[in-house]
Amino acid sequence: MASIRVEMGDKAQAVALFERVIKVKPSAQIYMQLGILCDEIGQHQQAQTYGGKVIDLYPDAPQAAEIRRLWGIAD
Repeated sequence: MASIRVEMGDKAQAVALFERVIKVKPSAQIYMQLGILCDEIGQHQQAQTYGGKVIDLYPDAPQAAEIRRLWGIAD
């Protein structure tokens, strides 16, 4: 459902749905998606929080490497 909301352009609703998903089945991909969506809708602090969770919880995930690259953090 969250992905459909993204496709429909309803990013705020997608964030709410992804936040429900993350409580049940956390993953680096979902945190990354939440970070991207939050950034796109102007919730930059929340985007950073989700990006930080990717790095903290999934340090070896490709998403963590991408965030480190974007944020200029050395591996």
